[in-house]
Formats: sequence, C-alpha cells, structure tokens
Amino acid sequence: MIADRGFNLVPVIDLKHGRAVHAVAGRRDTYQTARGVLGDGDDPVALALAMARACRTKRLYVADLDAIAGLPPQCALVDSLASAGLELWLDAGVTGPADAWPWLEADDKLTVVLGLETIRGPRALAEAARRDPSRFAFSLDLVAGEPRRAPGWETGGMAELFGAAMDAGIRRMLAIDLARVGTGDGPWGHGMVEAWRRAGATGELLAGGGVRGPDDLMTLAQTGFHGALVATALHRGMLQERLFGV
Repeated sequence: MIADRGFNLVPVIDLKHGRAVHAVAGRRDTYQTARGVLGDGDDPVALALAMARACRTKRLYVADLDAIAGLPPQCALVDSLASAGLELWLDAGVTGPADAWPWLEADDKLTVVLGLETIRGPRALAEAARRDPSRFAFSLDLVAGEPRRAPGWETGGMAELFGAAMDAGIRRMLAIDLARVGTGDGPWGHGMVEAWRRAGATGELLAGGGVRGPDDLMTLAQTGFHGALVATALHRGMLQERLFGV
C-alpha cells in the first residue's frame, strides 16, 4: 500500500482569475475550469477540500497562475484555502525575498515554493530562504525534461540545481515536468532521483506530472520519490477507489 510506504499524495489546485483550472501540458493560456467527480473549479475551496479528503491529507499544492504570470497574486482566495484548514504549499511566482517574505507573515503554516522558472538565480534563492529554510520548498521546473530557468541561473545540470537548494538549507523539493502535467503520460523521473541523490540532498522529493493511477504511484515510490502531486487522476476518479489499496 502507498500509505504504508510513507509515500505522500499532495493534491494540486491551479488558480486563474479566481477559479481552479485544469492544467494540461503547461499551456496556461488554454486552461479551462477544472471539472470532475470531486466538483468543479467555480468553487475552488470546496474542490480543494474534496481533493484533500480523497488523498487523506491536509496538504495542498497551490499554483497561483496569475502571480506566476506577473499579475497581482490572488491573496483573498489563498487566504480562504488556508482558513479552510489546508496546509498550503504555494507557488506564487516568487522572484526573490521581497516576494517571498510577506507570505510567511500572512500564514504561519504556509510553505512558499521557490520555482526554478521564477526565482532569479541561486543568490535570490538563498536570500529568500535565509528567513527560515524550513518554510520553503524548491521546485525544479522542467518542460519535456529540460529545466525552465528564470534569469540569473547559469547553465548547470540537475544535481547542481538541487545542490543550490541544499546550500540554501531547503530540504523539501519537487521535480515538476510542466509538459507532462494533465497528460496522463505515466511515470517518469528516474534521472531526477539520481540527480537529487548526487547533490547529497536529504529530506523530501516529490514528482509532478503524468500520474494516471495507483500503479504509477507505486512506480514513483519504487523509483525513489517520497510523494507525488496529483490533480487530473483525482478529477477523473482514477485514484479514489484504490488509492490506499495498491
């Protein structure tokens, strides 16, 4: 069973203009309102709670797509999710400390995700995390297996990128392939686990993108990931009946 392996399932909500949308292949301009067996994105809080219940967790990964695109963050909606008792991992397009630290003050349980596609290099990563590394997670963002780096990053391999997060004191990390999100392409990421280990990383590494059902979760656990981000498989009802009986 996945639960017996200590493998963590983290549901994902992508927010856009006040709604939860269904992310597919990283083409954010085409995302439509999420709809599925657990509810729809017109009520993001109710949908998020249903997804968390299905995963038997209070943790929720939130991508504020407005903020990632450079628009004002959806603060009221994020606050509503937190007020519902969810423990948020929030990617709000943080570029450096000035973007990150207000979120720490707004919610003392919130984890700020520093994404490779927005954080402006290893120095900005370290400066943001020094406030309290335990309140941060690092996301190695990929597109079809290639890192999507914000300005400020030198060309470097996966191990070097994970190493920068380790140097900043961050021990919670994600590897997310945006091209695989919502596609049901199946498990991936063996090279990510190897790179994470080469970096001497410790803590938690989660995978995001392509999960179709329980068999894929088992494969990711066997590969060495400590958990997975899930959304499409939940919307389609592919996990609920067998989630903890694999």
